[in-house]
Amino acid sequence: MSALLAANPQITDPNIIYVGQILCVPFPPPPRTCQGFFYTIRSGDSLYSIAQRFGLSMTALLRANPQIVNPSIIYPGQVICIPFPSPPGICRGFLYTVVSGDTIARIARRFGVRPADILRANPQIVNPDLIFPGQIICVPFPPPPDCRDGFLYTIQRGDSLFAIARRYNLTLDDLLAANPQIVSPDVIFVGQVICIPQPTGAGEIEELEID
Repeated sequence: MSALLAANPQITDPNIIYVGQILCVPFPPPPRTCQGFFYTIRSGDSLYSIAQRFGLSMTALLRANPQIVNPSIIYPGQVICIPFPSPPGICRGFLYTVVSGDTIARIARRFGVRPADILRANPQIVNPDLIFPGQIICVPFPPPPDCRDGFLYTIQRGDSLFAIARRYNLTLDDLLAANPQIVSPDVIFVGQVICIPQPTGAGEIEELEID
């Protein structure tokens, strides 16, 4: 009521209005907080088409917009909240927050995985061309390489490639050569599986000359 009166200062007595009188009915304000981004309704939009476009359920869209009383009534120019799709419940990798300028291809290249791997790990992404700053996605670990001449090791908290190499009597170059899936030696994650190769020269028998 107060919003309607504020939009119609010409009404001096709220109990007196007339048939044929023209009033301004303001849009319901968008929610104060939006775990996503704000979107301005355009001509031809419906909540269903908006939900489809951004990979949301109607329930999620309405939950983010409690100001919408009737989902069949929205207007061009009205501002609503588009919540980010929830990240998958299980992430065999790590959760990453999208930043400005990111694309699926760029994120994949940065972490040494394929775009298809990221999309497979994020079934909530309906359109790979639509991701937004602040959105949380799962970046799967790159698969470990063939490790016949060594053993697989799972990264622990506090590990670095340099520390792992030193622990197993390897050079950093040896470790990187055995793990071509690692794009940057400074970027590894807890739970990631890598190959620990045999130290150079391991298994070789030194020939001793007997006098």
